[in-house]
Amino acid sequence: MRLPALILLALLPALVGFQAPVDLRKETSEAREQRLKALVATESGWKLEVADDYFVLRDFADAKLARELAERAALVLRQVERDLDPPKPDTKWERTRSTLYLYSSEPNYRTAGGNGVDSAFWRTSDASLHLYVSDATHGQRVVERALQSVVVAEYIDLRGGPGGHAPWFLNGLQMHYSSYTLKAKKLVPARRDDFVQLVREMTKPGFDCYVPLERLFRFESGEYNGNNDLHVDGGEVWAEGGSLHDFLRLGTKTDGFQPRWADIPRLYWTEWKSSHDPAIATKLALEGVDLAALERAWLAWVR
Repeated sequence: MRLPALILLALLPALVGFQAPVDLRKETSEAREQRLKALVATESGWKLEVADDYFVLRDFADAKLARELAERAALVLRQVERDLDPPKPDTKWERTRSTLYLYSSEPNYRTAGGNGVDSAFWRTSDASLHLYVSDATHGQRVVERALQSVVVAEYIDLRGGPGGHAPWFLNGLQMHYSSYTLKAKKLVPARRDDFVQLVREMTKPGFDCYVPLERLFRFESGEYNGNNDLHVDGGEVWAEGGSLHDFLRLGTKTDGFQPRWADIPRLYWTEWKSSHDPAIATKLALEGVDLAALERAWLAWVR
C-alpha cells in the first residue's frame, strides 16, 4: 500500500465536501465497511472480509490464513471480556468492529507504522490492529503471540476509554494472554516457558537483576521498559510482569495461594474505569494483599 493511500484512508470522511474530521473510533460498522470498500476498490492487491468481530484487510491471497487470524483475535477478545467484564444476562458489549490489517509485505507494514522489533501494533485513532504475518525472523508462534497481545490493548482501549494504565496491569496482561494456545478452536491458557526460564535466571542467588513486586507495582512506563535505577532490562521486567499474571490465573493450586490474589487485575480494572487513575486503581487492587507472601508463592511456582 502506498503512503498516500494510508493517509487517505484515515482522512477520507473529512475530505468529502471538506467537512469537519470524523472521529473514526465512533463511526458505525456500516460507515466503516463502506469506507474500507472504497479503499480496496482503488488499491490493487488488497482484499476485505467482514468477520463477526473484525473487518479484515489483507495484502495477500490466502483467505484461509486471514480467517484463522481473525477467529483467533475474536477468541482472545471475548476471553479478556469474560475475565475482566463478565457479561451480565441478556447484555452484550456493543462496539463497532475494529479493522484488522494483515501484511505479508514488510514495506506495507512499515508504511502503516510498524517497526522491525514488534510484529503487531494497535492504533487508537481509527481503532485498528496491524499484524505482519510474514515475520520470518520471529516465526509463526511469535506472530500469533503478537496478535494476541495487541488484542488486549484493543480491548482495554475500547472498553475503558482513553487514559494511561499502570504497566504492571496492561503490559502484564498483554504478555499473559499472548501465551494462550488454540486447540480445537478453543483458547487454552498456558504459562510462558520463556518467561519462566528468564525469571529463574533473574532470581538466582547472587544475581542483581530482579524487580521486587513492591517496586514492580509502582513502576511507570519508562521504568518498566528498562529505564530504572535497578538496571533491570525492559525485556526482563516484561517477563516478570507476564509471569506474575500467569501465576494469578494459573497458580491457584500452589501452596499458600490466597484466593484474593486472583482478583488483583479485575479490581484494578474496575476502579480504573471509575477514576482513570492508575495509582488509585493499583492501591485498591492491592488493598489487604501481603506482597511478601505473594512474591514467595509466585517464585515458588516459577521455580
